[in-house]
Amino acid sequence: MSPTPARPTAPTPTLRTPQLPALRAPKVEECAALTALVLLSKASHGYSADFMANCEDELRVDAARLAEGVSQVATGAGGKPIGYAHIVQDSEDCWLEALFVHPDAMGQGVGRALFDWAAETAKALEAETLVIASDPGAADFYKAMGALPDGEIPSESIPGRALPRFILCL
Repeated sequence: MSPTPARPTAPTPTLRTPQLPALRAPKVEECAALTALVLLSKASHGYSADFMANCEDELRVDAARLAEGVSQVATGAGGKPIGYAHIVQDSEDCWLEALFVHPDAMGQGVGRALFDWAAETAKALEAETLVIASDPGAADFYKAMGALPDGEIPSESIPGRALPRFILCL
């Protein structure tokens, strides 16, 4: 009896797990770079130069802003900032005051990593909810993160403009 020929086997697929960004506290000396990242992220929603100019003061990252809450920077290759998040506690709630991702890093888990950090930090601060005033272009992201729509909140930059408000129960 002749030996049975070996059956060809399919190669074992290699599962690629996306590498999560490293998170760290921001450095005061990188405030200008973080502001540029925030503005670039905001502009990726298709806003005009005039609109962006009206938002610049509200979106500026500076030493005073860093001191008033808790922030994290997501870094990519070479430690370069690719995302930024900032929360502030207000009695029993925490407010997600900023969550911005460089347009080239969107869809790669950076926003999720920063959102998870914000929720975990708010919980550690014993907040009951994480409150989010969302850009309309980011509303679907917050829904995907489990945040629930909770009406609207007035824009601090553009009079008469309302932003979607979300809450995440912690």
